Amino acid sequence: DVGQIGLVYYTQWKTTNDQGFDLPPAFDGRSRMFGLGPEITVPFPLPGLAGIVTVRYYTELENRVATQGDSFIINLTLHLPAISR
Repeated sequence: DVGQIGLVYYTQWKTTNDQGFDLPPAFDGRSRMFGLGPEITVPFPLPGLAGIVTVRYYTELENRVATQGDSFIINLTLHLPAISR
């Protein structure tokens, strides 16, 4: 296997207003978040194991009523095949 390169994204909307809290106007409303970035997945063989590494980078865009930042995520998956007897 060669691997994969692609685009990752997420979005989140809050559909109701906050109730019962006295919040400043900048934080009193319906939040909205968008994230977008690249993803690379690479399989690698090891003796007796199969592995996959996935690297993702999100940058957040147009956040409203929430902090905004970037995320860098590394996932490592290892598979130990069943031993036949």
